[in-house]
Amino acid sequence: MAEDRPTSGDVSPMEIFGCTAPMKYARRREGGMLHRRLSELLDAVGGERLRFKDADVRGIACDSRNARAGWLFVAIPGTRENGASYVEDAVARGAAAVVCEGPAPETKVPVCVVRDARAALADIAARFYQDPTERLNVIGVTGTKGKTTTAWLLASIFDSAGRRAGLFGTVLNRIGEEILPAANTTPGPLEMEAHLRRLADRGGTHAVMEVSSHGIAQNRIAGIEFRCGVFTNLAPEHLDYHGTMERYLAAKASFFERLAPEAVAVLPRAEAASAAIARRTGARIAWYG
Repeated sequence: MAEDRPTSGDVSPMEIFGCTAPMKYARRREGGMLHRRLSELLDAVGGERLRFKDADVRGIACDSRNARAGWLFVAIPGTRENGASYVEDAVARGAAAVVCEGPAPETKVPVCVVRDARAALADIAARFYQDPTERLNVIGVTGTKGKTTTAWLLASIFDSAGRRAGLFGTVLNRIGEEILPAANTTPGPLEMEAHLRRLADRGGTHAVMEVSSHGIAQNRIAGIEFRCGVFTNLAPEHLDYHGTMERYLAAKASFFERLAPEAVAVLPRAEAASAAIARRTGARIAWYG
């Protein structure tokens, strides 16, 4: 194992998992009705603005059937259908503006053309919900096996230590005493940011999240600021989606590339893939096992 990579040094386990509540992660709670100016949301993603006119955005939809008056519709390209085909349906339901990949659709409302609509949705959702992860210590757990067990253990430890932890993963999503069903291991960005905002507004301090390779590849976590990333292992699964083990590893490693320098990557010494992840992350490293 190549352990010449900088490690977390004298960082304690309490600090690794955010139990010391550093000032950056202990901002005041902000309540209030959710609405943002369109310009504020689009500033988060850049892109080319067409027929731009600022407006008050009161919701976001990536399914045209959910669009409402004053909402922003983000057209996501899928494997079978492209959300851009449903722009007019969203506008007919009241959508005030559209974000999509090119070519720009012909429509009467403002359009913002971006390179990656999935990544844009994540950044817009984070901005709309006031970046709730800036008020939480978020721990992401990824790996082929062990994500659920590890996430549940961490959430239980935080609860026992008197912290208020949310849990998001394969089995369920838990926000305090509220239990919500889980459709995916890693929820989509609109759902996830709404959950995190609710957790932060209720006085939550920690969020423990299972991070799947699908969620990473599909930019579901792009707008989330993680304080810590935990890697469990890598085994030959999900190759129907990723194609090769190299691509599968690349998806996992890209999660750790997202970590800020002050964050911590927790890696197992015995796992061969840890060396590749250690080389690609700019975060501090804490080895285990």
